[in-house]
Amino acid sequence: MKVRILLLLALLLSGCAAPPKEISERAVDRNAVERHQTTLQQLNDWTLRGQIALFNLRDDERDAVYLEWQHSTTRTHMRFYHPLKGTLARLEQDASGATYVAADGQAFYGQTAEQLVTRLFGYQLPLELLTQVIIGRQPPGAQQLRYQLHPMEPHQVAALSSYSVARQAQTWQVNLTAYQPTQHLLLPHQVELTSAAWRIKIKVKQWKL
Repeated sequence: MKVRILLLLALLLSGCAAPPKEISERAVDRNAVERHQTTLQQLNDWTLRGQIALFNLRDDERDAVYLEWQHSTTRTHMRFYHPLKGTLARLEQDASGATYVAADGQAFYGQTAEQLVTRLFGYQLPLELLTQVIIGRQPPGAQQLRYQLHPMEPHQVAALSSYSVARQAQTWQVNLTAYQPTQHLLLPHQVELTSAAWRIKIKVKQWKL
């Protein structure tokens, strides 16, 4: 899945409008935090379309593809594609296990998506963590939390803007920006996770709830 899309990377790396001011965990209104996190705890079924870029910081390599991600309580399905080349790969996980299907149709199986990706590509990526990060939900073990205040009817909410969290013997720095209302929820549209070895950037173009 080594597809280099320079234009896509340029979009992912491009600047954006200044975000709301960050607030520390000690200074934030806890009620505003709870209002946002409570609504996110109830969000289990969603679909997003966007782009994902993966940076190998040790080898100075980068790859980017378009992403369609469908998630529910029983199944998660990620389709990696290119507008001209079509589907490049699919990664799926449900109660029976995980499946990776390459562009040529060859299928590979594993217990979890994380284990399967590690076995096939040697990438230790926090895929389970991503399902919480991508919607702005606070994962267990998150530290050094910072927030942004956003006006939402009837009260303002405090959305996570950055934190650190340990997974797979790696510490990940998470940054969430470009929050926008989607139906009744405030969801991030740009997410970045960085460890000593990897950087993952996701830019969401569309949410469906």
